[in-house]
Order: sequence, then C-alpha cells, then structure tokens
Amino acid sequence: MKRRVVRIVGETGCRLEVARRMVDVPATDFPEALPEADCPRWQAMTVAQRERARKRLDAIMEWQTGKMPFDRALEASGLSRTRFYSVAAEFRTVGTLASLGAFAGAGASRERLDPDVVNALQAVVADVVAMNQGASVSQLVRLMVEAAGVGGSSRLPGSTRLRGIVETEQRRRAATGQAGHALKLDVTAINLPRAGGRPYLMFTLVDEGTRLIFGAWTGASLDLAAGYRSATLDAVARLGGSLAHLRWADRTVRVDMTVGSDRDEAAAIRIRLIEGGVRAQVNLAPGRYGRYFRRLVGDRMGRIGITPLRTVEGPAVPDNGDMALWSDEAAAGAVRLALEEHNASILAGLDVATGRPAPPDDLARTLDILSR
Repeated sequence: MKRRVVRIVGETGCRLEVARRMVDVPATDFPEALPEADCPRWQAMTVAQRERARKRLDAIMEWQTGKMPFDRALEASGLSRTRFYSVAAEFRTVGTLASLGAFAGAGASRERLDPDVVNALQAVVADVVAMNQGASVSQLVRLMVEAAGVGGSSRLPGSTRLRGIVETEQRRRAATGQAGHALKLDVTAINLPRAGGRPYLMFTLVDEGTRLIFGAWTGASLDLAAGYRSATLDAVARLGGSLAHLRWADRTVRVDMTVGSDRDEAAAIRIRLIEGGVRAQVNLAPGRYGRYFRRLVGDRMGRIGITPLRTVEGPAVPDNGDMALWSDEAAAGAVRLALEEHNASILAGLDVATGRPAPPDDLARTLDILSR
C-alpha cells in the first residue's frame, strides 16, 4: 500500500468523501479520468476489479494520446487485440467505468433494470439533449444522470443502456432536421446469408439531420471505393426521384466515414474528397462497423438487421437461424424495399417548409467525387 498526501481542497462529492476517510490511500484510488457518478460503483468493486479497470484505463488513455505504442498498451491492458479496440472505442464514446468492461463475473448486463431509475432518466433526457446540442453522447449521458439525480444508485443501468436512452432521443429530435448538414458513410454486415455462409454487406449514405438514407448498395466485397461508389449512384438517383422535394441546409459541415480494418482505403477516399475541393470536414471515425447506421437508424430496418461484428469475418446471423442463401438480386431487393419504407416513414413527419431547394455545394461535390 502506498502512502501519499491527500489534497482535498476543491474536491467534491465522492472524491472528497474518499479523501476524508482515507489516510493510507491505495494505488487503486478513484481515477480522475472517470466521472464523479462512477465513484460509488468503484468503491463497491473488489481489489482485483479495480486493478483490472486501472490497467485498462491507463493503457487506453496512454495509447489514445500517443504516449504509448499500441503493442505496449495492448500488453499493459491484458486484453486481446480485438477486445482492446472494442473497449477503447467504447470508452472514447462513453467515458464511464462500465465501458472498461472490468466487472468480470458481475453479470451487470443481466441485472434487472430499476423502473424508478429508468423513469427518472426518461423524464429528463429530452431537456438534456435539447439544451446541450453539439455535446457528445458521453457528455449527454453524464448530464442526464446528474439531472435525474440517480448517480449514486446501485441499480443505474449500464453504459450501453444509458447511451441508448440518449441516442433514441437524439434520433427523435433529428427527424425534423434539415437535410445535408452532415453525411455519414457506413458499411456493415447484415442478416442475409450469401454463398459460402458469409453475410451480405450493406454500404449506406445516411443524412444525419433527417435520418434519411440517401443511398445504399448490397454486395459481398468490403472494397470501400467500389461500395460507396455504388451507394452514391443509388443516392444520386434517389435525390432526383423520391427525395427530390427535400429542403436543404445552407451548407454541409461534415462528412464522416466509419473505419475498421480498412483504414488505408478510407484515408484514400478522404484525400480524394479534400483534393476534389470538399470544404466540409472529412473525418475518419475508427470503431465498429455500422456505428452511424445504428445511431441514426437503429439495429433493424424492416426486414434487414445489421450484424456489425460479422463485417470482416464469421458466418451470417440470419433471423431464426435460417441459413437459406439469398441471391444478389433478392438481397438487393430486400434492402431497397426496407430502405424505401424507412424513408417513407421519415418523410411523412419531415418539415419541408424551410430550407434551400437544392443540396449544399459541398454535398453535391462529395456525391460527384464518390460516384466516380
């Protein structure tokens, strides 16, 4: 056990209580990088769980800030390569203790949700999201927990559930936004088996403000340039047809692309857009495939369910385990039907009274470059 001087000036809440109660402070005292709401949960953990969380937290933060090479961070975390990327992405998004996944044997994900806690969160989430536009999901989660006054509850839902409450409200609010403000490029495996038992892949161009899917393409190859080219050609046709009467934002400020194991291909597309004169920010977002589709559309779009973890490898995960193979034509038709039904439901409640009649210049330029 290490002895150190505890500074309590300026400390609040759980950290102050820890400082008051402890003279000999163990090396596993509450990390400054975690939110105050996690302090009660930290104190309830075993020594082994704290050490596991501390190692993962330190390794991830050192790696993300460039202070530690990946191989050393991987060794220090005690995680597998795949699990390290997953936990790092989750912590970057949520920033909570639960996102570190250090509760081995705790069964937190199977805990029964406390309806009073969930109701308290639901009662404040609309105001929190409305009053903090532009904040990250992790920031909104923390603000929601604070506003609901349930930070110290032992039955607080896990990070995935908390993030889901915020993202559901974001999707609800985004449904009345103007088109073209931000474009999300995403690819994910879906629940339709193809030859060999692998899943079909679905490339999509999703509008952040309206949640409309501008275009999609379904196939077997994870070739980003080819996949997004086909999805963009579909978008161009749809913007001249069923989406021709949209009202548009004045400018496109951001184009975001999900990046998995294909970072070099994504970087090449980014360079093409920038060199082609796209002035909007073009961002590569390392993380799980399907992240934008899940956030803006959900895990399912009619008949089509997304299975992001199968994008690179693994067999398809069809509904009800039905591994009957789909033809390319049938898979494309199923995606097209689900997309049109999704868009129709969005258009039915979309405000088209304000906005410019034509897409922003940067969006038009982006589609032109991607379609080549």
